[in-house]
Amino acid sequence: MIKSEAEIYQILEELLRAAGNTPQTCVDLHDDPRVRALAPSPNRVSDYLGHMWRRGLVQRWYASKETAQRSRYAYTWIDQPEEKPEPVSRLTVPQRKAAPEKPNVTVVEDDGSITLDFKEFTITVKRK
Repeated sequence: MIKSEAEIYQILEELLRAAGNTPQTCVDLHDDPRVRALAPSPNRVSDYLGHMWRRGLVQRWYASKETAQRSRYAYTWIDQPEEKPEPVSRLTVPQRKAAPEKPNVTVVEDDGSITLDFKEFTITVKRK
C-alpha cells in the first residue's frame, strides 16, 4: 500500500484499472493530460510505476519491442481483495492433555547383571 496521498498515484491507478488486462507503459500513461500536468516526463512516470510495483500494487511485464517507444516495462493493475476484519472467536484456554503413561519397568540388580523387564520384552545387561 502506498502511504502517499499524492494525486499522481490515484490517477495512475484509475488509468491502469481502466486499461484492464492491457499492459500500459510509462509513455502510454504520460499521454494523459492529467498525468502530464503532474509528471514532467515519462521517466518520472516510470519512477512512480516502479514504486507501485515494489509495493505489490501493479504487475510488471516486459514491453513489446514492436512499438516505437523505448519503454522497458509495461504495467497492469492487480485487483486487491478488500481486507475485511475477521471476527475474533471467543478465546478459550487450551485443555491439558492427559500425561502419557509411563512404561511399566521392573529393574532388578543382581551381582553381575541388571535386568530391565518391560511389558513386551526384557533386557539383560551383564558385566564382562
